[in-house]
Parts: sequence; structure tokens; C-alpha cells
Amino acid sequence: WSLMQWGVPCFVILTGALFLKKEKSVSLHDCVFKYARRIFLALLIFGIPFAFLAEYADTGSFSLQMIPNALIRLISDNTFSHMWYLYMLLGLYLFLPLIKVFMDHCSRRVLEYILGLLFLFTVVFPVISASCNITIAFRLPVETCYLFYLLFGGYLVNYKPKFAQKGRLAVFCIAACCILFVVLS
Repeated sequence: WSLMQWGVPCFVILTGALFLKKEKSVSLHDCVFKYARRIFLALLIFGIPFAFLAEYADTGSFSLQMIPNALIRLISDNTFSHMWYLYMLLGLYLFLPLIKVFMDHCSRRVLEYILGLLFLFTVVFPVISASCNITIAFRLPVETCYLFYLLFGGYLVNYKPKFAQKGRLAVFCIAACCILFVVLS
């Protein structure tokens, strides 16, 4: 991680803040056929040409075998590294209706507990593991920190902690992400 990678966590926090408001309605239909469909189309429109380019770069020629190989590259995110964001966003949008129901019925205390666990297991443990070159055996069934960021955005908008009052939320989110990534780098 570097100082320049604060944008995606901030985007996911803002996504959580916008979609997970208690008064916001999020339908299964919209999540699948509106939001996820757009991301899936972007993956197809941009991912297939990138997959063909990667396949051509590896083989140096065109053949019919490129078609299934390019599709395998697209499915396995083996084209270009900047496409990872679309796969992550597609997953978040597909799970958004479930997450929204959870957020609407979750108490502040339970949400803070879950946020603490997600932060520990998906942010702190991986950083310690990578920094100290050790394996930490404790695991959650969730291996990504982006669920934490999404829920954190929902937490900020629904429970308004003291640091988020009086218009300081955006400044806090950007500063917290910058400080976090500087420390983690």
C-alpha cells in the first residue's frame, strides 16, 4: 500500500454512507439489475479487450484458442491489475441488499463490535503478518477490508459519532484514510 491508494477506501466508505442510511431504500432489483449490471458491463466492455491484449502479449499471435483463454483471464482477473476494483465493487453491490437489511436491524453496539472484529481481522492482522513475515492463524470467513469500509460508512451516517458532526465527516474520512495508509506503508 502507498499514500496514493486512499481513494478506493474513501469511495467505499462514501458508498456505505449513501446506500446504508436508515431512511434509504435499497431494493434487490436495483442492486442486481442497475448497479451490479453496470459494473458487469464495464468488466465485459473493458475486460475482454484487455484479456485479448494480455493473451496476445503472451503468445505473440492470434488464434481461435485466444477466445476461451481470454474469457478465463477475464473470470480470473488475470488481465491488468487496475481491473481488481470492478470485481470488488460487483461483489459489494450484489451483497448490498443483505448488508442493508443487516444495517437496518443492527444495534449500534453490535455494529461497533462487528466493525472492531472486521478491522482487527481484515486490516490489523494482515498488516502485522506482512510486516513481521509471520502467519496469523486466526481467520474470519471474510478476507477483504472493503466490507469493513462499507459498514463503517453506514455507521458514520447512521450514528454520527462526535468527530462526524458539524460537517467534519469528509475531512475526517480523508484524513483517517491518509494516516492509516501512511502508517500501514
